[in-house]
Amino acid sequence: MGIFVHKTKDAVYYDFNWQACNVFINIAEKAIKKGQAIKFNDSVYSKLYKHCYDGKPSGEFIKESYTTGYCYLFALLLARDIKDATLVHGGLRALCSGEMYAPFEHAWVEVGDLCLDTTTKQVFKKDFYYKSYMPEIYNTYTSEQLKDDKLVYLLGLKSIMFREEKTAWFAKNFDYIYEKNKEDEMFAKKVEKYFNENKEIKNYYENAKNNSEKAL
Repeated sequence: MGIFVHKTKDAVYYDFNWQACNVFINIAEKAIKKGQAIKFNDSVYSKLYKHCYDGKPSGEFIKESYTTGYCYLFALLLARDIKDATLVHGGLRALCSGEMYAPFEHAWVEVGDLCLDTTTKQVFKKDFYYKSYMPEIYNTYTSEQLKDDKLVYLLGLKSIMFREEKTAWFAKNFDYIYEKNKEDEMFAKKVEKYFNENKEIKNYYENAKNNSEKAL
């Protein structure tokens, strides 16, 4: 699940709002009870095998992982492996609390008239999802676009912003993309800009790479 954005006259603050999280979960549980959603099952996970993470097919990796709080990351992994899917970055306006708050930032995957949410590991009917969460769409990326590894890498970097604990994992599983494409000047500049703006993550990333190299 995404970051809750609190706006004041002079600044913008980011935090994890548990009240909003509870609203999110309550809506998801209501969807199950009303037959508007089902839990991910083996028929979903078994179709996710195009990419591997930690030596496991993506379906198995997502199934075994704790995904709450990491929607940008796991929605990206999911969208990469589903044909005709769309990765959506947006804000859930139903989880807002007052005019000083921006929509609760979130990421999910859409396929036809369905929304797949990796936070709750549920498949929702799209009309229920939109009516209940009232999403505001910021950006979308098709599964065809996500065949571009450079785009995936840059979106992956965004997914670990404020999630420093995932930096080592990301470096382990995605650094090959950077190494393969670092001679691309435009790509390299975008990566450099990100790390300059997120120096703590840059330190985690470099330490993870150094430790990995020492282990070889």
